[in-house]
Amino acid sequence: DAAAIGPAARQLLKLIATSPLWTPGVVARATSYDLRVRCFAGTEVVELSGEALAAPVGEQVRALYAGLFGGPALYALAERFAGAVARLDVLRVLTQHMLAAADVDASLYILLSGLTSGDGLGFNRAAVFLYDEIRARYVGARAIGPADAKEAHRIWEAIEIEGRTLEDLIADATRRHNQSGLQSRVYGMALGASDGDEIAQAQASRVPLRLEGPPRNPGLAALCGGEPYVLAVVQPREKPLGLIFADNLYSGQAIDDEVMGSLATFLDQTSLVLDNLTLLRHVERLARYDSLTGVLNRREFDARMAIEEMRCLRAGHPCSMLIVDLDNFKAVNDREGHAAGDAVLRATGELLTQTLRAHDLVGRFGGDEFIVLLPETPRHELAKVARRIGKLAWEREISLSIGGAAFPADCEVPSALFSIADRNLLTAKAAGRHRACLGNDEEIVGLVD
Repeated sequence: DAAAIGPAARQLLKLIATSPLWTPGVVARATSYDLRVRCFAGTEVVELSGEALAAPVGEQVRALYAGLFGGPALYALAERFAGAVARLDVLRVLTQHMLAAADVDASLYILLSGLTSGDGLGFNRAAVFLYDEIRARYVGARAIGPADAKEAHRIWEAIEIEGRTLEDLIADATRRHNQSGLQSRVYGMALGASDGDEIAQAQASRVPLRLEGPPRNPGLAALCGGEPYVLAVVQPREKPLGLIFADNLYSGQAIDDEVMGSLATFLDQTSLVLDNLTLLRHVERLARYDSLTGVLNRREFDARMAIEEMRCLRAGHPCSMLIVDLDNFKAVNDREGHAAGDAVLRATGELLTQTLRAHDLVGRFGGDEFIVLLPETPRHELAKVARRIGKLAWEREISLSIGGAAFPADCEVPSALFSIADRNLLTAKAAGRHRACLGNDEEIVGLVD
Protein backbone atom coordinates (compact mmCIF):
# COMPACT_ATOMS: atom_id res chain seq x y z
CA ASP A 1 0.00 0.00 0.00
CA ALA A 2 1.07 3.62 -0.45
CA ALA A 3 1.77 4.05 3.27
CA ALA A 4 4.37 1.27 3.11
CA ILE A 5 5.81 2.22 -0.27
CA GLY A 6 6.25 5.95 0.44
CA PRO A 7 8.91 5.81 3.20
CA ALA A 8 10.98 3.25 1.29
CA ALA A 9 10.87 5.35 -1.86
CA ARG A 10 11.86 8.45 0.03
CA GLN A 11 14.72 6.60 1.73
CA LEU A 12 15.97 5.30 -1.62
CA LEU A 13 15.85 8.75 -3.16
CA LYS A 14 17.74 10.15 -0.17
CA LEU A 15 20.40 7.47 -0.54
CA ILE A 16 20.79 8.21 -4.24
CA ALA A 17 20.91 11.97 -3.74
CA THR A 18 23.53 11.89 -0.98
CA SER A 19 25.79 9.03 -2.11
CA PRO A 20 29.31 10.23 -3.07
CA LEU A 21 29.71 7.20 -5.34
CA TRP A 22 27.26 8.20 -8.07
CA THR A 23 28.86 9.57 -11.20
CA PRO A 24 27.52 12.81 -12.70
CA GLY A 25 25.73 10.79 -15.38
CA VAL A 26 23.42 9.08 -12.90
CA VAL A 27 20.04 10.73 -12.39
CA ALA A 28 17.10 9.79 -10.17
CA ARG A 29 13.51 10.78 -10.90
CA ALA A 30 10.19 9.98 -9.26
CA THR A 31 6.59 10.64 -10.17
CA SER A 32 4.40 11.38 -7.17
CA TYR A 33 1.16 9.83 -8.45
CA ASP A 34 2.40 6.23 -8.87
CA LEU A 35 5.69 6.28 -6.92
CA ARG A 36 8.06 5.19 -9.67
CA VAL A 37 11.84 5.63 -9.38
CA ARG A 38 13.78 5.55 -12.63
CA CYS A 39 17.59 5.66 -12.53
CA PHE A 40 19.95 6.25 -15.44
CA ALA A 41 23.66 5.40 -15.86
CA GLY A 42 24.77 6.05 -19.41
CA THR A 43 22.46 3.97 -21.61
CA GLU A 44 21.36 1.71 -18.77
CA VAL A 45 17.95 2.36 -17.16
CA VAL A 46 16.42 0.73 -14.08
CA GLU A 47 12.89 1.46 -12.87
CA LEU A 48 11.58 0.54 -9.43
CA SER A 49 7.89 0.78 -8.61
CA GLY A 50 5.07 -0.91 -6.72
CA GLU A 51 6.17 -3.88 -4.63
CA ALA A 52 9.85 -3.32 -5.48
CA LEU A 53 9.73 -0.02 -3.61
CA ALA A 54 8.09 -1.70 -0.63
CA ALA A 55 11.06 -4.07 -0.26
CA PRO A 56 13.82 -3.31 2.27
CA VAL A 57 16.23 -0.62 1.11
CA GLY A 58 19.11 -3.11 0.91
CA GLU A 59 17.23 -5.20 -1.66
CA GLN A 60 16.37 -2.08 -3.66
CA VAL A 61 20.02 -1.01 -3.77
CA ARG A 62 21.19 -4.45 -4.89
CA ALA A 63 18.63 -4.46 -7.72
CA LEU A 64 19.64 -0.95 -8.69
CA TYR A 65 23.37 -1.67 -8.82
CA ALA A 66 22.93 -4.99 -10.64
CA GLY A 67 20.80 -3.35 -13.32
CA LEU A 68 22.93 -0.25 -13.85
CA PHE A 69 26.42 -1.69 -13.71
CA GLY A 70 27.98 -4.68 -15.43
CA GLY A 71 30.65 -6.88 -13.83
CA PRO A 72 33.79 -4.70 -14.35
CA ALA A 73 31.92 -1.50 -13.56
CA LEU A 74 30.46 -3.05 -10.42
CA TYR A 75 33.91 -4.18 -9.28
CA ALA A 76 35.30 -0.69 -9.88
CA LEU A 77 32.42 0.81 -7.94
CA ALA A 78 33.01 -1.60 -5.06
CA GLU A 79 36.70 -0.68 -5.06
CA ARG A 80 35.85 3.01 -4.90
CA PHE A 81 33.41 2.35 -2.11
CA ALA A 82 35.99 0.36 -0.13
CA GLY A 83 38.53 3.16 -0.57
CA ALA A 84 36.04 5.77 0.61
CA VAL A 85 35.15 3.70 3.68
CA ALA A 86 38.84 3.19 4.52
CA ARG A 87 39.57 6.91 4.23
CA LEU A 88 36.60 7.83 6.40
CA ASP A 89 37.71 5.31 9.02
CA VAL A 90 41.20 6.82 9.08
CA LEU A 91 39.74 10.30 9.40
CA ARG A 92 37.55 9.09 12.27
CA VAL A 93 40.65 7.80 14.08
CA LEU A 94 42.42 11.11 13.47
CA THR A 95 39.49 13.03 14.92
CA GLN A 96 39.64 10.87 18.05
CA HIS A 97 43.36 11.63 18.41
CA MET A 98 42.68 15.33 17.96
CA LEU A 99 40.14 15.19 20.78
CA ALA A 100 42.77 13.57 23.01
CA ALA A 101 45.53 16.04 22.04
CA ALA A 102 47.04 18.05 24.86
CA ASP A 103 47.06 21.36 23.03
CA VAL A 104 46.16 23.15 19.82
CA ASP A 105 49.61 22.68 18.28
CA ALA A 106 49.49 18.89 18.60
CA SER A 107 45.93 18.84 17.29
CA LEU A 108 46.92 20.86 14.22
CA TYR A 109 49.77 18.47 13.49
CA ILE A 110 47.40 15.48 13.68
CA LEU A 111 45.01 17.25 11.30
CA LEU A 112 47.82 17.85 8.81
CA SER A 113 48.99 14.24 9.19
CA GLY A 114 45.56 13.13 8.03
CA LEU A 115 45.74 15.42 5.00
CA THR A 116 49.23 14.30 3.93
CA SER A 117 49.60 10.65 4.95
CA GLY A 118 49.07 7.89 2.42
CA ASP A 119 46.53 6.32 4.76
CA GLY A 120 44.58 9.57 4.79
CA LEU A 121 44.03 11.96 1.90
CA GLY A 122 47.57 11.73 0.54
CA PHE A 123 48.31 15.38 -0.29
CA ASN A 124 51.99 16.22 -0.86
CA ARG A 125 51.76 19.42 1.21
CA ALA A 126 49.32 20.92 3.66
CA ALA A 127 49.28 23.99 5.88
CA VAL A 128 46.92 25.50 8.41
CA PHE A 129 46.60 29.22 9.12
CA LEU A 130 44.80 30.35 12.29
CA TYR A 131 42.58 33.41 12.18
CA ASP A 132 43.84 36.45 14.11
CA GLU A 133 40.78 38.55 14.98
CA ILE A 134 42.81 41.64 15.83
CA ARG A 135 44.73 41.66 12.53
CA ALA A 136 41.85 40.15 10.51
CA ARG A 137 44.41 37.84 8.92
CA TYR A 138 45.04 34.11 8.71
CA VAL A 139 48.47 33.54 10.28
CA GLY A 140 50.60 30.49 9.43
CA ALA A 141 50.68 28.08 12.37
CA ARG A 142 51.57 24.60 11.11
CA ALA A 143 52.65 22.95 7.87
CA ILE A 144 53.73 19.52 6.69
CA GLY A 145 55.51 18.94 3.40
CA PRO A 146 58.81 19.38 1.61
CA ALA A 147 60.19 22.75 0.62
CA ASP A 148 61.25 21.56 -2.85
CA ALA A 149 61.21 18.55 -5.17
CA LYS A 150 64.56 17.27 -3.91
CA GLU A 151 63.34 17.18 -0.33
CA ALA A 152 60.08 15.56 -1.48
CA HIS A 153 61.98 12.69 -3.13
CA ARG A 154 64.12 12.23 -0.01
CA ILE A 155 61.04 12.12 2.26
CA TRP A 156 59.22 9.58 0.07
CA GLU A 157 62.30 7.32 0.03
CA ALA A 158 62.58 7.55 3.83
CA ILE A 159 58.89 6.70 4.33
CA GLU A 160 59.22 3.68 2.03
CA ILE A 161 62.37 2.42 3.78
CA GLU A 162 61.15 3.07 7.33
CA GLY A 163 57.61 1.83 6.65
CA ARG A 164 56.14 4.66 8.73
CA THR A 165 52.48 4.25 9.59
CA LEU A 166 49.82 6.80 10.47
CA GLU A 167 50.27 5.90 14.15
CA ASP A 168 53.98 6.76 13.83
CA LEU A 169 53.07 10.18 12.44
CA ILE A 170 50.58 10.80 15.24
CA ALA A 171 53.19 9.79 17.83
CA ASP A 172 55.48 12.45 16.36
CA ALA A 173 52.90 15.05 17.36
CA THR A 174 53.54 14.35 21.03
CA ARG A 175 57.31 14.22 20.59
CA ARG A 176 57.30 17.39 18.47
CA HIS A 177 59.63 15.80 15.88
CA ASN A 178 57.54 17.36 13.17
CA GLN A 179 59.45 20.16 11.52
CA SER A 180 59.37 20.32 7.73
CA GLY A 181 60.75 22.46 4.96
CA LEU A 182 57.34 23.98 4.36
CA GLN A 183 56.94 24.84 8.05
CA SER A 184 59.72 27.41 7.94
CA ARG A 185 58.03 29.14 4.98
CA VAL A 186 54.52 29.10 6.37
CA TYR A 187 55.04 29.92 10.05
CA GLY A 188 54.05 33.51 10.75
CA MET A 189 52.93 34.18 7.15
CA ALA A 190 49.84 36.42 7.19
CA LEU A 191 47.14 35.92 4.56
CA GLY A 192 44.32 38.40 4.11
CA ALA A 193 41.30 38.33 1.80
CA SER A 194 40.57 40.98 -0.80
CA ASP A 195 37.54 41.39 -3.05
CA GLY A 196 37.02 38.32 -5.18
CA ASP A 197 40.35 36.62 -4.52
CA GLU A 198 40.74 32.97 -3.60
CA ILE A 199 40.56 33.47 0.17
CA ALA A 200 37.40 35.56 -0.21
CA GLN A 201 35.90 32.76 -2.32
CA ALA A 202 36.83 30.18 0.33
CA GLN A 203 35.25 32.30 3.06
CA ALA A 204 32.01 32.46 1.10
CA SER A 205 31.93 28.71 0.41
CA ARG A 206 30.54 26.07 2.73
CA VAL A 207 32.69 23.35 1.16
CA PRO A 208 36.40 23.12 0.31
CA LEU A 209 37.35 24.68 -3.03
CA ARG A 210 39.47 23.04 -5.71
CA LEU A 211 41.34 25.83 -7.49
CA GLU A 212 43.78 26.04 -10.37
CA GLY A 213 45.85 28.76 -12.00
CA PRO A 214 48.12 31.47 -10.58
CA PRO A 215 46.50 32.84 -7.39
CA ARG A 216 45.47 36.48 -7.26
CA ASN A 217 46.19 36.54 -3.54
CA PRO A 218 49.90 37.44 -3.13
CA GLY A 219 50.35 35.23 -0.07
CA LEU A 220 48.97 32.18 -1.85
CA ALA A 221 51.06 33.04 -4.91
CA ALA A 222 54.14 32.64 -2.72
CA LEU A 223 53.04 29.07 -1.92
CA CYS A 224 51.99 27.82 -5.35
CA GLY A 225 52.43 28.87 -8.94
CA GLY A 226 49.24 27.71 -10.59
CA GLU A 227 49.10 23.97 -9.95
CA PRO A 228 45.76 22.61 -8.63
CA TYR A 229 45.31 23.16 -4.90
CA VAL A 230 42.63 23.03 -2.24
CA LEU A 231 41.53 25.90 -0.03
CA ALA A 232 39.03 25.62 2.82
CA VAL A 233 38.01 27.98 5.61
CA VAL A 234 37.21 26.28 8.91
CA GLN A 235 34.37 28.33 10.38
CA PRO A 236 32.13 26.57 12.90
CA ARG A 237 29.09 28.65 13.83
CA GLU A 238 29.97 31.04 10.97
CA LYS A 239 33.06 32.18 12.90
CA PRO A 240 36.36 32.03 10.94
CA LEU A 241 38.79 29.85 12.82
CA GLY A 242 41.40 28.82 10.30
CA LEU A 243 42.36 28.33 6.67
CA ILE A 244 43.50 25.00 5.18
CA PHE A 245 45.77 24.83 2.12
CA ALA A 246 46.79 21.56 0.43
CA ASP A 247 48.18 20.45 -2.92
CA ASN A 248 50.04 17.74 -4.84
CA LEU A 249 52.80 19.99 -6.14
CA TYR A 250 55.44 17.29 -6.57
CA SER A 251 53.52 14.16 -7.52
CA GLY A 252 51.10 15.96 -9.83
CA GLN A 253 48.32 13.59 -8.75
CA ALA A 254 44.83 14.84 -9.56
CA ILE A 255 42.60 16.01 -6.71
CA ASP A 256 39.46 14.03 -7.49
CA ASP A 257 35.87 14.34 -6.27
CA GLU A 258 36.24 11.51 -3.77
CA VAL A 259 39.18 13.22 -2.05
CA MET A 260 37.22 16.48 -1.97
CA GLY A 261 34.24 14.71 -0.41
CA SER A 262 36.40 13.05 2.25
CA LEU A 263 38.12 16.37 2.95
CA ALA A 264 34.76 18.08 3.48
CA THR A 265 33.69 15.35 5.92
CA PHE A 266 36.99 15.51 7.80
CA LEU A 267 36.90 19.29 8.17
CA ASP A 268 33.30 19.16 9.36
CA GLN A 269 34.38 16.76 12.11
CA THR A 270 37.53 18.62 13.09
CA SER A 271 36.15 22.16 13.03
CA LEU A 272 34.32 21.72 16.33
CA VAL A 273 37.39 20.02 17.84
CA LEU A 274 39.56 22.99 16.89
CA ASP A 275 36.91 25.41 18.09
CA ASN A 276 36.83 23.74 21.50
CA LEU A 277 40.63 23.61 21.75
CA THR A 278 40.93 27.26 20.75
CA LEU A 279 38.36 28.24 23.37
CA LEU A 280 40.21 26.17 25.97
CA ARG A 281 43.49 27.84 25.04
CA HIS A 282 41.85 31.26 25.39
CA VAL A 283 40.44 30.41 28.84
CA GLU A 284 43.79 29.01 29.98
CA ARG A 285 45.54 32.12 28.76
CA LEU A 286 43.16 34.36 30.70
CA ALA A 287 43.92 32.34 33.83
CA ARG A 288 47.70 32.48 33.39
CA TYR A 289 48.50 35.73 31.63
CA ASP A 290 48.00 39.40 32.35
CA SER A 291 45.28 40.59 29.99
CA LEU A 292 46.85 44.02 29.40
CA THR A 293 50.51 43.21 28.81
CA GLY A 294 50.40 39.58 27.67
CA VAL A 295 53.04 38.44 30.18
CA LEU A 296 52.48 35.96 33.01
CA ASN A 297 50.29 37.10 35.89
CA ARG A 298 51.73 36.97 39.39
CA ARG A 299 50.12 33.65 40.35
CA GLU A 300 51.42 31.86 37.27
CA PHE A 301 54.86 33.43 37.65
CA ASP A 302 55.08 32.26 41.27
CA ALA A 303 54.06 28.72 40.26
CA ARG A 304 56.69 28.52 37.53
CA MET A 305 59.26 30.15 39.78
CA ALA A 306 58.75 27.34 42.32
CA ILE A 307 59.37 24.74 39.62
CA GLU A 308 62.49 26.54 38.44
CA GLU A 309 63.78 26.81 42.00
CA MET A 310 63.56 23.03 42.47
CA ARG A 311 65.29 22.47 39.13
CA CYS A 312 68.14 24.84 40.02
CA LEU A 313 68.71 23.23 43.40
CA ARG A 314 68.57 19.71 41.97
CA ALA A 315 70.91 20.37 39.03
CA GLY A 316 73.07 23.03 40.65
CA HIS A 317 72.40 25.54 37.85
CA PRO A 318 72.55 29.31 38.40
CA CYS A 319 69.58 31.61 37.84
CA SER A 320 69.03 35.34 38.08
CA MET A 321 66.14 37.72 38.66
CA LEU A 322 65.37 41.26 37.52
CA ILE A 323 62.61 43.54 38.81
CA VAL A 324 61.79 46.24 36.26
CA ASP A 325 59.97 49.44 37.26
CA LEU A 326 58.74 52.22 34.94
CA ASP A 327 60.18 55.61 35.88
CA ASN A 328 57.65 58.40 36.53
CA PHE A 329 54.76 56.22 35.41
CA LYS A 330 52.25 58.08 37.59
CA ALA A 331 53.16 61.30 35.80
CA VAL A 332 52.34 59.65 32.45
CA ASN A 333 48.88 58.68 33.72
CA ASP A 334 48.27 62.12 35.22
CA ARG A 335 49.53 64.05 32.20
CA GLU A 336 48.31 61.92 29.26
CA GLY A 337 45.60 59.73 30.75
CA HIS A 338 45.26 56.06 31.60
CA ALA A 339 45.02 55.00 27.94
CA ALA A 340 48.53 56.35 27.38
CA GLY A 341 49.72 54.59 30.53
CA ASP A 342 48.22 51.31 29.32
CA ALA A 343 50.04 51.73 26.00
CA VAL A 344 53.36 52.12 27.83
CA LEU A 345 52.67 48.99 29.90
CA ARG A 346 51.81 46.99 26.77
CA ALA A 347 54.95 48.23 25.01
CA THR A 348 57.09 47.24 27.99
CA GLY A 349 55.55 43.76 28.12
CA GLU A 350 56.19 43.29 24.39
CA LEU A 351 59.76 44.56 24.74
CA LEU A 352 60.59 42.12 27.53
CA THR A 353 58.95 39.17 25.78
CA GLN A 354 60.68 39.84 22.46
CA THR A 355 64.08 40.64 23.97
CA LEU A 356 64.49 37.68 26.31
CA ARG A 357 64.86 33.98 25.55
CA ALA A 358 61.88 31.68 25.07
CA HIS A 359 62.51 29.85 28.37
CA ASP A 360 62.95 33.03 30.43
CA LEU A 361 59.95 33.93 32.60
CA VAL A 362 58.38 37.40 32.35
CA GLY A 363 55.55 38.42 34.66
CA ARG A 364 53.68 41.52 35.73
CA PHE A 365 54.15 41.89 39.45
CA GLY A 366 51.62 44.66 39.87
CA GLY A 367 51.06 48.25 38.79
CA ASP A 368 54.07 49.35 36.75
CA GLU A 369 56.46 46.61 37.90
CA PHE A 370 57.58 43.58 35.90
CA ILE A 371 59.57 40.61 37.14
CA VAL A 372 61.97 38.49 35.08
CA LEU A 373 63.51 35.11 35.92
CA LEU A 374 66.57 34.12 33.88
CA PRO A 375 67.32 30.38 34.21
CA GLU A 376 70.96 29.31 33.83
CA THR A 377 72.12 32.93 33.89
CA PRO A 378 75.09 33.59 36.23
CA ARG A 379 75.85 36.86 37.99
CA HIS A 380 78.42 38.12 35.46
CA GLU A 381 75.82 38.07 32.64
CA LEU A 382 73.18 40.01 34.55
CA ALA A 383 74.50 43.50 33.71
CA LYS A 384 74.56 42.65 29.99
CA VAL A 385 70.91 41.55 30.06
CA ALA A 386 69.86 44.66 32.03
CA ARG A 387 71.67 46.96 29.59
CA ARG A 388 70.06 45.27 26.58
CA ILE A 389 66.59 45.78 28.07
CA GLY A 390 67.37 49.37 29.05
CA LYS A 391 68.78 50.28 25.63
CA LEU A 392 65.74 48.96 23.74
CA ALA A 393 63.37 50.68 26.18
CA TRP A 394 65.19 53.99 25.78
CA GLU A 395 64.87 53.72 21.99
CA ARG A 396 61.10 53.49 22.55
CA GLU A 397 61.20 56.51 24.87
CA ILE A 398 60.55 54.38 27.95
CA SER A 399 62.66 54.98 31.07
CA LEU A 400 63.25 52.03 33.43
CA SER A 401 64.87 51.29 36.76
CA ILE A 402 66.04 47.72 37.41
CA GLY A 403 67.01 45.77 40.50
CA GLY A 404 68.71 42.40 40.11
CA ALA A 405 70.22 39.45 41.95
CA ALA A 406 71.74 36.08 41.07
CA PHE A 407 71.80 32.60 42.60
CA PRO A 408 74.15 31.33 43.98
CA ALA A 409 76.35 34.44 43.82
CA ASP A 410 74.05 36.61 45.97
CA CYS A 411 72.00 34.10 47.98
CA GLU A 412 71.92 30.47 49.11
CA VAL A 413 68.49 29.62 47.67
CA PRO A 414 66.63 31.01 44.62
CA SER A 415 63.65 31.98 46.77
CA ALA A 416 65.78 34.76 48.28
CA LEU A 417 66.33 36.43 44.90
CA PHE A 418 63.22 38.58 45.12
CA SER A 419 64.06 40.35 48.37
CA ILE A 420 67.56 41.24 47.14
CA ALA A 421 66.35 42.39 43.71
CA ASP A 422 63.55 44.45 45.31
CA ARG A 423 66.00 46.17 47.65
CA ASN A 424 68.32 46.89 44.73
CA LEU A 425 65.42 48.37 42.74
CA LEU A 426 64.91 50.99 45.44
CA THR A 427 68.63 51.77 45.33
CA ALA A 428 68.55 52.13 41.53
CA LYS A 429 65.58 54.52 41.66
CA ALA A 430 67.28 56.61 44.33
CA ALA A 431 70.39 56.86 42.13
CA GLY A 432 68.44 58.46 39.27
CA ARG A 433 66.39 57.46 36.24
CA HIS A 434 67.27 54.61 33.87
CA ARG A 435 69.74 52.79 36.10
CA ALA A 436 70.15 49.27 37.44
CA CYS A 437 71.46 48.07 40.79
CA LEU A 438 72.68 44.47 40.77
CA GLY A 439 73.80 41.94 43.38
CA ASN A 440 74.74 42.12 47.03
CA ASP A 441 77.54 44.53 46.19
CA GLU A 442 74.86 46.93 44.86
CA GLU A 443 76.67 47.59 41.59
CA ILE A 444 75.09 50.62 39.85
CA VAL A 445 74.84 50.21 36.09
CA GLY A 446 73.79 52.91 33.62
CA LEU A 447 71.31 51.52 31.10
CA VAL A 448 72.28 53.89 28.27
CA ASP A 449 75.68 55.12 27.13
